[in-house]
Amino acid sequence: MVVDVSAGLATAGNGSRIVPPLAEAASHDRRFITLLNGFRSSGGLHRLAMTQAIRRHAWSAEVIDALPARVAGRGVLGITWNHETWVPDFQFDGRGTTKQPVAAVLLELVPSHDPWDLATWWVAPSTWLQHARPIDLLEMAPDRVFAAARADRYIARGG
Repeated sequence: MVVDVSAGLATAGNGSRIVPPLAEAASHDRRFITLLNGFRSSGGLHRLAMTQAIRRHAWSAEVIDALPARVAGRGVLGITWNHETWVPDFQFDGRGTTKQPVAAVLLELVPSHDPWDLATWWVAPSTWLQHARPIDLLEMAPDRVFAAARADRYIARGG
């Protein structure tokens, strides 16, 4: 490893950059803040434990208790940040079930997108949706959102 003191960067013997852990963490934090802001208009992004506590009176005990397994199985969108699981609220109906249009998109994108990329997909403008965000069109145009997911999956998997 070679350290370039002037730039504060280390390089491997082959010349590739080694990203310092602090810089990588800061980038991850910025991405998390972007997701917090992106989901704010649709109910927010909350810690899994907080979602379970808040919904304890509205959802059945079975739904509450199954939520961590649903996140782990990727049937519910969840990301891990700062050693905690966070879930966006928009994906749930009043009983804690994943809304059908969201479930369809998850089935389409989970094989080709990691949880962070999938969360970002919902809140980023989409070319397929004339630069609207999928989350903003979910209720009024779920078929268009699904078509955008299918197109993105096709591209991500190389056809």
